[in-house]
Amino acid sequence: MKPLFSTSGPWSQLLVFLFMWLVFALLSSGVSLLVLPLLPSDDGLLWCQFVSQLIMFAAPAFLFGWFYRGNPITYMHLEAKKTDVPLFLLSLGVMLLLSPVIDRITIWNDGLHFPLGMEAIEDVFRQVSQLSEQFLTPYLQRSDFVSFMQNILILAICPAICEEIFFRGVLQQVVGQCVKNVFFSIFITAVIFSLAHGDLFAFVPRMLLGIVLGYLFYWTDCIWVNVIAHFVNNAAVVVLYWLYVNNCIAINPSSPLNYSWVVVLFSLCVAMFLLVLIRIIAYRKTGNV
Repeated sequence: MKPLFSTSGPWSQLLVFLFMWLVFALLSSGVSLLVLPLLPSDDGLLWCQFVSQLIMFAAPAFLFGWFYRGNPITYMHLEAKKTDVPLFLLSLGVMLLLSPVIDRITIWNDGLHFPLGMEAIEDVFRQVSQLSEQFLTPYLQRSDFVSFMQNILILAICPAICEEIFFRGVLQQVVGQCVKNVFFSIFITAVIFSLAHGDLFAFVPRMLLGIVLGYLFYWTDCIWVNVIAHFVNNAAVVVLYWLYVNNCIAINPSSPLNYSWVVVLFSLCVAMFLLVLIRIIAYRKTGNV
């Protein structure tokens, strides 16, 4: 299919895409307000988040791919092949191994404070962070299997797909056309990815995850590698909470696990080794370095 707006430059495409994001974010808020009264009171807010993800991230990504590239499936590298299976498994391992590292960085990031005189602003951002946690915790603390599968769908599968096609599938590629530099396109996208989650006290670990996801997409040219990695990162929290509330494990997921430095360094080294393997396998497939 021929793109409708193929002649515009990369910077104008970036501005259009960001404007589309803003419009669809406002639209998702309006739709959520209309849909909320129609949903079951216990799960209404959770399903509103599901709808918001689809409207705010998936919709503008597909529309941009259609308007400017003619084929969003090809543009966002949504085709998967049997040869991608080793990459799927390795990306899964990378995310699991990075968990202790991210946990340590999260503890450090959460302990940071604003400069003197900005305590009131810091309090506002901390309250925003706490509100997000308070919103999710009641859903995560349900012990029945139906609620567990609902959480997997809404908190793990949906954001993994929607956010990856938006941030890596479109934004990273458009930014890359603007800045003409792989690292800066990945870094800028990771910063926006982290800021979009609205939690400054988890900004650094989420940005680092965004950088890892950015390189996975650049190396492999397969968005499903990213989706699996992103899903594992989100699903781990859902699974740990479900095991905890069903008395299968004694570790409370709401508290930092605070791994020892030996575990953190070992996990980091093995994760880096797996990333090197991904790069080697992906290079043979795509030639991207």
